[in-house]
Amino acid sequence: MRLYLLLVLASTPGIVTAQESRPKPQQRVAQIFIVGNCITPQSIILGRLPLFPGMILNRQNVLDAEKALNVLKLISLRCRVYVIDPEGDSEFKDVLIEVTEGLLTPIAVAIYEGTQRVLELVTVLGTSLREGDVAGLVDAVRQFWLPRT
Repeated sequence: MRLYLLLVLASTPGIVTAQESRPKPQQRVAQIFIVGNCITPQSIILGRLPLFPGMILNRQNVLDAEKALNVLKLISLRCRVYVIDPEGDSEFKDVLIEVTEGLLTPIAVAIYEGTQRVLELVTVLGTSLREGDVAGLVDAVRQFWLPRT
């Protein structure tokens, strides 16, 4: 389907020209940039973010993203979501997540990461016990106590 926009040229009375006008394509997410997170791993923020590259980008999706990231207030994080150059001609738009970490963020992140490690250990232990894999069981406990790099 083609749309035509008729333009009347004021400088030449009586002449009408037709110029093809195409509807603007829907905007989509290009890259997602996260700034301001000195302590918080990006995985915590991206894990809560309902946006991903290629997804249709509209006002409601941006509001939903901010709402989803509001849960991180529990670990003393404030997140704002911005579309970079929202009025530009490009179909793909970059998204900026601005993070503000609070005083309790280091403690909350340490608890979160510790909980994740315990959950990983329990999962491996359960699998090893079900399969009778004693070597896997010993290896899982050893890996749990080794510091992560």
